[in-house]
Amino acid sequence: MGTKTEGTKVAEETKATEETKATEEIQVKDAVEADPWKEEVKFMAPLDGEKGDIFVALNGHNYRIKRGEEVTIPKPIFEVLKNSTEMDQLAMRRQQELIAKGKAFN
Repeated sequence: MGTKTEGTKVAEETKATEETKATEEIQVKDAVEADPWKEEVKFMAPLDGEKGDIFVALNGHNYRIKRGEEVTIPKPIFEVLKNSTEMDQLAMRRQQELIAKGKAFN
């Protein structure tokens, strides 16, 4: 009455194994496609009075970027450059705020 034959059990186990393998293959494919190191971005470092190249290192990946030349770099390296620029701008604003406060006290 509720017993399964040996052939039915093997067929169900085989089907479950195939479904698991298919799911794993999709996950691996998604992980490869989601690899940010494979996505590239065009970038040009500004010639903002600086003469030297820009050196960026992230997780063992090292890049030297010449100023004024368009280069193609992986997205994580671009993110480092973007974050660095944002932090420089924030520091400049805070420095200006402190200078303004100092003048107000004089």
